[in-house]
Amino acid sequence: MYLDLNKELTDEQKSVKEETHRFAAEVLRPASIELDKLSPEEVIADGSVMWEVFRKAYQQGHHLAGLPEQFGGVDLSPLSSHIRTEEMGWGSADFAIALGVSSFPFTFASRSGNQDLINDVVIPFSKDTEAKYIGCWAITEPQHGSDALLIGSKEFGDVNISFDCTARLDGDEYVINGQKAAWVSNGTIATHACTFLSVDPGDGVAGGGVAIIPLDQPGVSRGKPLDKLGQRGLNQGEIFFDNIRLPKHCMVVQPAAYPFIIDGILALANAGMSAIFTGVARAAFEEAL
Repeated sequence: MYLDLNKELTDEQKSVKEETHRFAAEVLRPASIELDKLSPEEVIADGSVMWEVFRKAYQQGHHLAGLPEQFGGVDLSPLSSHIRTEEMGWGSADFAIALGVSSFPFTFASRSGNQDLINDVVIPFSKDTEAKYIGCWAITEPQHGSDALLIGSKEFGDVNISFDCTARLDGDEYVINGQKAAWVSNGTIATHACTFLSVDPGDGVAGGGVAIIPLDQPGVSRGKPLDKLGQRGLNQGEIFFDNIRLPKHCMVVQPAAYPFIIDGILALANAGMSAIFTGVARAAFEEAL
């Protein structure tokens, strides 16, 4: 049992907490309350306060949290990262998630080692102060949810279980077809998708890969923004791929590495969600006092 809890924060940790809390209180929470009264279409319309929140977050560098230092990222300790994420969640769970996932495609690309991809998407994203580059995490499908995440189980290699969204190699390009579900965070506003798909369906879900897909090309279409009871500042919606042709270097994770990547990204995402909703719990407790 862990009993040696150190409640003292370093000066750096105090600074992270204070600065993030101020941003959450002054920017995130008021906007989230305002957006909660709007329809999903109004939330993402031109002139919506949602876009102003994204711009202010980018101007303060919140979108760079997941990038390596060489691209402007900040090397926060695990505790400092938790503190930052918790304060964002305290202000607004919806924006904490939306801003957190906005860096997914660019973070994956930054670690690909491919200079063309880094030049095309990572460097512009790292310099973006107007939220012109927004990422999404395209993993869930209408017919696949947790069944596609059973790492270490026999089902993970079951040939009858694989993503319906597929990538077929054709020369120096992949041809992408399929659909991602309405739960894709930032799905209808994103410029780039960190897309988890099937590269070798003969290996089941274990034959998956990860591709960075620009969403401004022919063959990409979107569904309606999802209408939810809450978290309306977090845009979610379907993405459809119809014979998208993608340069080979945009497939940043091949099947051989896929099980390790999915394990790591789920651990990171679950840790992030726990920190965000610790912040929500704090906010609820404070409201109840």
